[in-house]
Amino acid sequence: MSEWEQILYTAFATLIGGTILYVVGELLSKRYIDPIDELRRQISQVRYVLSFFAPVIHTPISRNDERSTEAARALREVSANLLSMLELLPNGGPFRRLALRALPPEEDIEDAAIHLRALSTHMHEMGDEADESIQQVNARVRKIQSLLGFRDEDEN
Repeated sequence: MSEWEQILYTAFATLIGGTILYVVGELLSKRYIDPIDELRRQISQVRYVLSFFAPVIHTPISRNDERSTEAARALREVSANLLSMLELLPNGGPFRRLALRALPPEEDIEDAAIHLRALSTHMHEMGDEADESIQQVNARVRKIQSLLGFRDEDEN
């Protein structure tokens, strides 16, 4: 084999090896890393919705039909997104266990989604009905924050 042939074979082998490594890396990233990142973003979105709609959630007197509808829709949307993003995680095996180490436990995420949907049902309550359920609303918000591992705002 001549020197030129060796150089060409080495270059070709390096090119093929690099391409295979890139493709495998991209597949692993799309299958295992991106779903974890998306779920973390969605958990962050829950924090945003709870903060943005805090006046509607915690102060019934500030509710009107439009704001209540918007808050209820946002709460249901983040609830559904949490559950759908959870389904994107790899099924079983060590990768799922690794993924869930970077996130709250799967059961906690599912429970938080349930509490978010339940919280959305209170958004159209006004007057005495809202006053009677404000303790339950506040308890649900605290439970969601606890399940998803949010730090207390007082700790900042």
